Amino acid sequence: MAKILAKDTGITLREHTEDVKEAARRLFSRARDVPNYVKEAVEFAVRYHDVGKVLPHFQREKLHNEEYPITGGEEFKVPHSLFSVFFVPEDRLESLAEEILERLPLETDDETVRHRRKETIEKILLSAVAFHHWRENFYSLISDDRGELQRLAVKMVEDEEFRRQLIELLKGEGFCVGLNERVVRSLCGEVPFFRVVPPPYLNLFMPLRVDYAEEVEKFWITVAGFLQRADHFASWAESNGGNLKDVEITPPDGGDVEETVRNRIKEKVKSDDIKLWQKDRIERDALHERALILVAPTGSGKSEFAFLWSAGHKTFFTLPLRAAVNQMYERAKGIFGDDRVGLLHSDAHIYLLGEGEDAGSPQIYHLSKLLSPAFIVSTGDQFFPYALRPPGYERIFATFSYSRLVVDEVQAYDPRAAAIVVKYLEFIHRMGGKFLLMTATLPPFIREAIESKIPGEDVDIVNLYEEQEDVYRSFVKYRAKILEKFPGKCSKRKKNGKSKENSKKFKKIPKEVSEYLKRPFVSRILVILNTVDDAIKMYERLKREYGDAVKLLHSRFTFEDRRRKEDEIQRFMSNPKPTDEEERKILVATQVVEASLDIDADVLITDLAPMDALVQRMGRVQRRFILKDGKIFNKSTGRYEAPNPEGPNVLIWAAVDEQKIYPCELQKATHETLKEKFGDEGEGTISEYDRYELVNRTYERLSSPKDKNKNEGRYLKDFYDTLAILDAGFMSDHKRDAQKIFRHIQNLQVVPYDRLDDFIKAMEDFLSTDEPTYSRFRRDVLNSFVVDVPESWETQVASEDVWEAIQKRIEEAEGKKGEKIGETLKEHKDRLKKWLRDIRCMDIEYDPDRGGRRKWR
Repeated sequence: MAKILAKDTGITLREHTEDVKEAARRLFSRARDVPNYVKEAVEFAVRYHDVGKVLPHFQREKLHNEEYPITGGEEFKVPHSLFSVFFVPEDRLESLAEEILERLPLETDDETVRHRRKETIEKILLSAVAFHHWRENFYSLISDDRGELQRLAVKMVEDEEFRRQLIELLKGEGFCVGLNERVVRSLCGEVPFFRVVPPPYLNLFMPLRVDYAEEVEKFWITVAGFLQRADHFASWAESNGGNLKDVEITPPDGGDVEETVRNRIKEKVKSDDIKLWQKDRIERDALHERALILVAPTGSGKSEFAFLWSAGHKTFFTLPLRAAVNQMYERAKGIFGDDRVGLLHSDAHIYLLGEGEDAGSPQIYHLSKLLSPAFIVSTGDQFFPYALRPPGYERIFATFSYSRLVVDEVQAYDPRAAAIVVKYLEFIHRMGGKFLLMTATLPPFIREAIESKIPGEDVDIVNLYEEQEDVYRSFVKYRAKILEKFPGKCSKRKKNGKSKENSKKFKKIPKEVSEYLKRPFVSRILVILNTVDDAIKMYERLKREYGDAVKLLHSRFTFEDRRRKEDEIQRFMSNPKPTDEEERKILVATQVVEASLDIDADVLITDLAPMDALVQRMGRVQRRFILKDGKIFNKSTGRYEAPNPEGPNVLIWAAVDEQKIYPCELQKATHETLKEKFGDEGEGTISEYDRYELVNRTYERLSSPKDKNKNEGRYLKDFYDTLAILDAGFMSDHKRDAQKIFRHIQNLQVVPYDRLDDFIKAMEDFLSTDEPTYSRFRRDVLNSFVVDVPESWETQVASEDVWEAIQKRIEEAEGKKGEKIGETLKEHKDRLKKWLRDIRCMDIEYDPDRGGRRKWR
């Protein structure tokens, strides 16, 4: 008997639909409190989402189905998801919409309103089917009133035999279908598709959605989102031999998490006498089911608080820096188990916001697997841009409707990104999810924005600084000194990266390192520079004198090289520092160490940075001293004793360049606050409470009338302007644009030209293995060769599409040397072009010790 295929692997439409249905059922068994009417709506959408694949062009041309029996109609090449709505029976659609209307919590008895809402529910069900995939060409297809969709509708009405064959073929596969007269005849009447089935995306179509009640909109998002999750995961499982039960992995029991956390803390402080203040506080104030803001010092146990607060729930733990994500991923595996923890960030060369939404994209199916773990550690740029609601946002919002979100160090985002985070928290709250925003330094304007959007009774604030002010005022680990005065204005570097202030820095800082290493009790020095280029240059300068005693860490390494370096540095400068250590150790890094590696330095020498970043950098110094039961405890000696910084152990180089890393006005405000704190001497002690207070003062300075004109006022204006645009309902039409708005600076993924031959060889070796899947390709090949570089390099450094570069290299080898290379790559050309999409080959310098550097033209 002829079969309708769903995949080019031979999976039939019936098999795939059953797989999606099972994936959805598994999702609902994990997702708490999903109403039955939502489950029934999702099951309905699943039943019809792919029936449009019966289209002759799809079966013959795309899937090469040689058994397909229907002749004619190959000229119609419309996307299968749009064609699917042609077959949704009107009677079943109306009946389900009526049932859902009765159970939706909509407070109205007005029959006109109820009828209009019933029609809306019908459109939502059709929309979930039609747009479960979104492509860039959909806009023109659904906007046209005399296009291919209209011509296909006429064919379905006028060609009775063609219509009968399609419907009978679907019925023969067990699908209960019929011609949807309202949809088809509307299109025949030259009505654009979007008027019949409203799309959930694009600002242009917003008027079609503005009068939807909040509960109706939430219903739309959850139905579409659960369908997408189930469909994408089923496709991944079918392609990779996965198990459908793993669509959602069960989180560990809360009691097990508590026991593991307790044991980890015992090991960390080398004592059996510990109290879990986090557990006591969560239980005392019944915080488990609350949205929270936690403000607490570095090293106070915020992460453990998050583990205990989220125990028993699916959780997303987001951090601003990728290096911090890697470290938190390792910590989380120790708490929840390797099989329950997932990692998601751009070093994996996978973006949730990538353009790979087309049906069959290996990236989008792989992402469905990445959303399955019970505890997912991620960079913020993977989720927060969904506050701009680009295509595909529903699957994220639906997942967060039953999940916990932890946002760590929100102050590390630029003002536009911070506004997007606040809006994202509002959306998650409205969807029914819970969030924990935790930080050592919370700018007042962020707190105020959250409080204005989420009712006070729905969010609690726990501020350890305010609750234990006396304790934190007496806890002094730092004595800071300003090395060089702020120049008064941010200077501009030349193209080659040089400036007067910068040249002076590379003479002064090595001298300070030399002087400090002569002092007793100083063997570990941490040097943090604001740019990767500066970090590499400083590393080379110090390495000439100190050799292997100097290590380097920044963001421009391959995933594998950086993971190796992080492991090495964690051992090199471990916390706590042993009492008998005499070996000299110097770590040069960028801001990737601010909230990532758990290291313990004696002295910090740092570029001036925004105050919140500066106090985070201080948190890497004297980290062996912690508060235990309200008293200062030295983990190195195992005794209750206070640090005694006799001389400065934090040196701040204030003569910084703008370099677009941090806003100039924020650098100015930070410097002014430090001057106010230290006076003319430019030096003074900083307690744990001071760190908290300094951040507040810096942001108050930005918003005060006295300093607003002097500091130009752009920083907070960017925050509030972005928030206002989002509040007005702005939606990003393209996913990549959403990420660019969030990150402000977009990175490129590149393979260095000088590693291209090794890259080709690695791909050939990989493709010769059994079952070469995209997941393994990313892990075994891309992670060892691809480097993140700033997008601006594309205009400064020679580059081209990596697949084009590979083809040229193969042709060059065959033409000049007569060598036969890349034969395996040619056989897998279509697959590799998909896998390598958006990756470029660039003429940069790269070595595993220094990372990536540009070659100036």
